[in-house]
Amino acid sequence: MTLETNRNAANIRIYCDDKETRWIERKDPVTGRSLGGWEDKDNWILYPTMIRPGCMYTRGGIKGSYGETFREYMEGEPPEKQADVRATISASLPSPDGLAIKGKLFSVYSPTASLSSLRLDIDSFGLHLSKTLLHELSHTKPYVTEDHNSAYGWNKNPFGGKTIQDLSTKELETHADVRGVLGQLALVADRGFTFHRKPHEDAQDKKKKDYDQDTK
Repeated sequence: MTLETNRNAANIRIYCDDKETRWIERKDPVTGRSLGGWEDKDNWILYPTMIRPGCMYTRGGIKGSYGETFREYMEGEPPEKQADVRATISASLPSPDGLAIKGKLFSVYSPTASLSSLRLDIDSFGLHLSKTLLHELSHTKPYVTEDHNSAYGWNKNPFGGKTIQDLSTKELETHADVRGVLGQLALVADRGFTFHRKPHEDAQDKKKKDYDQDTK
């Protein structure tokens, strides 16, 4: 990716807009009648649903990062020339990309994080901003992934419903949350971490006991 400081020339514009002030309700300019949906006239993008677009910090009761990608264009010609391929991403402000373990916050990026102190499962990363942004970026061209069956997360869907394990092979190929999970796995592996694996049946009793204690 290349940083572009001119908004109109940028293909992807990321906003931290919890209050969503850039969206205006679509109305007939003559009659003033509501046409349904919302317009972002700065980026000439349309959100064709009745629900006001946004990514409030506690949206859906979830306290963590939240993101949404918009890529449908308004009709007509924008007053300012826009990039030929464009999308906007709204991202809420989450807590830091870290995990509270025994009252202490560990960052997955920190070079001083204690390897032995981190006992993680893949869903621990589910609402981190880094994972959310990767999920949303995968919705943009040329990838254009989808949220098939509203399936999110690996073992647990934070919104309830299906997880990515419930998807077919075909759906997995083009599913946005899969890209986010793969990105988090790459991050963890790059830092030298590994997820705690359940001991085999023939493992020593101490190893099994330690595993049971850790998973608690």
